[in-house]
Amino acid sequence: MTATWQEKYDTARPSHTRVNDKKFADLEAGTSILIPSPIDIQAEIAALEPDETIVLGELRRRLAKRHGADGTCPVMCGDELTHRC
Repeated sequence: MTATWQEKYDTARPSHTRVNDKKFADLEAGTSILIPSPIDIQAEIAALEPDETIVLGELRRRLAKRHGADGTCPVMCGDELTHRC
C-alpha cells in the first residue's frame, strides 16, 4: 500500500547536509547541500510575518543559512510546497 502524504510527512528523515559530487540545479560541485525535512520547511514558513511573502529562492537561502549549508535542495523544497501549500 502506498503511503499518504501525511504518513510521509510524519516519518520523514530529519534535515541533513551532504556535499554535491557534481553540479545540481544552481548548486556547484563540492558545495554542501541541505536536504530539508518537511517539518523544517513548514517551520520556516510559519515563522514568516503575517504580511510577509518570499520567493522559493529566499526560502531555500534561509533554510541553508539556518543549517550552515551552501544551498538547499530545490527538489525537496518544491515537492513539499506542492503538497502542503
